[in-house]
Amino acid sequence: MKKLIIASAVLFLSITSFAQSDNETTALLEKAIAQFEKGGVELKGVVHYGDGAFALTLKMDHERFNAKVADFALWFDNKTQWFLRSGEIYISEPSDQEQMAMNPYLLMKNAKEYFNIRSIEGKQLPKGAVAGLLVTSRNYSELENAKFYFDKDSRPISLQATLQGGQYAEVEFTSFKNGLKYEDSEFVCNTKDYDAEIIDMR
Repeated sequence: MKKLIIASAVLFLSITSFAQSDNETTALLEKAIAQFEKGGVELKGVVHYGDGAFALTLKMDHERFNAKVADFALWFDNKTQWFLRSGEIYISEPSDQEQMAMNPYLLMKNAKEYFNIRSIEGKQLPKGAVAGLLVTSRNYSELENAKFYFDKDSRPISLQATLQGGQYAEVEFTSFKNGLKYEDSEFVCNTKDYDAEIIDMR
């Protein structure tokens, strides 16, 4: 679950960093981050990982986060994290680094510190894409490299990511919404709703 979310979350770095060397890039970064500060965000897509394909839904409101992939789920309310997997709910209070691994907004805020980013040439772009980026890790242990592709409106089309250890994931994105309003309960797991063993790691 964590690796699937990381692969999906790193996508948002591509929205923020088209050249990393000029004033236009800085403006794009600020504009992209601002899109996540107008309210809640929802992103949907399909994750291809191993031999499977899994529906993905990400909901976030700044630091708060909710993710669902297949039979896994994650909630974070800015202090406590709940991770549902195989009939078990793990409760923890993640560090700043762990939060960044799960939250695209925090990844964007820390992009320049952890990644090298460059453009992908037009002839290397797949059908339907008008822009692309290659991201390589500089100071982030979870990711080896990733390729991101966009349509004419700079909305994500797909992500191809190689994680540390050689694991590969691809995400096809189908929907992006922002300016949404979420109740606090969206980012809290009501453990009574699940027939699961509670493992408190705090």
